[in-house]
Amino acid sequence: MNLEFARFIACELSDVVFELGGLSNAEFIDCAGIGTRLLRDELHNASLRRCRFKRADFRRSSFWQAVLEDCDLSQSAAAETAFIRTRAERVSFRAAGLLDTQLEGAIFKNCDFRQADLREGDAFDTLFEDSDLRDAQLNSRSLRGSTFVRCKFHGMTGKPKIEGEVTLIEPDLSPEGDGTQIVSAEEILRLWRA
Repeated sequence: MNLEFARFIACELSDVVFELGGLSNAEFIDCAGIGTRLLRDELHNASLRRCRFKRADFRRSSFWQAVLEDCDLSQSAAAETAFIRTRAERVSFRAAGLLDTQLEGAIFKNCDFRQADLREGDAFDTLFEDSDLRDAQLNSRSLRGSTFVRCKFHGMTGKPKIEGEVTLIEPDLSPEGDGTQIVSAEEILRLWRA
């Protein structure tokens, strides 16, 4: 089903299934749903604003130049999903399954990745700014050209693959993520390379 340019405003989408569809340029505004499934969908130039999709399933979907703002996608399954040149601001990916996702040229500002599974996959030319990665898993995540600005890293597990330049500015290792334990970029890289 092709739903390009569709507008979903204040919709209850619990257990709704969108699969193999074209959702390019679609807008989801003030929508909510538990267990919403967007499987293998193309969300090119789509926007999600103020949406609450807890435990949603986005597996193998493609967010290309999409915009996500003020959303709760916690506990969602998004394995093998692509976020290409997508901008996410104030989005909760807390405890989300982001295994083997492709993050390329994406921007994540003020996002919550606590306890998220970010193992494997790529993060190329991606910006994480003021984002919380405490207790996230990064084992075997390929990093190249990515930048982390004022991000929280306490309890993060696994060792990402450093495949190129990685920039860390004011990384925070404090348990509460309150900025009381700012460390050097080299200290984080040393942990990742150990």
